Amino acid sequence: IFMSTSDFLTCPICLEVATNAVESDCCTTIYCEQCAVLNRSCPTCRNSPFYMKPNMLARKMINSIPVKCDCGSDVARADLKEHQKLCPETIQKCTYNGCNFNDKTENFLLHLQNNHKKDLIEIFTQTNNSCFPVYQSSRS
Repeated sequence: IFMSTSDFLTCPICLEVATNAVESDCCTTIYCEQCAVLNRSCPTCRNSPFYMKPNMLARKMINSIPVKCDCGSDVARADLKEHQKLCPETIQKCTYNGCNFNDKTENFLLHLQNNHKKDLIEIFTQTNNSCFPVYQSSRS
């Protein structure tokens, strides 16, 4: 039986593609850093004490794996968070002066233009260029 590359990059603890991949010193199994730090002995071979180190090759491979965004775009795993900031399917939450608007990016931008135009102009034309966050992003 052949194993796929993703099988080697899957954390045996959470069964997801490893996040911040680390490798055990004893049996070279790849884990998520967050999953591995909770263990005193190796979850795979039970060796104790459990030592691990970052696996940079695995991290590079994992970061290049394409993932499908809710908008249908294929995005490299490493670029997904940046993509989601402006993704049309991202739900944006306006937090300016107690505003409770929540909607997808396109409608959020229209909301800013229609409801906070004066404030936007003041924010982005200040001579010291100090801007403050107007929104928070979340996935739909």
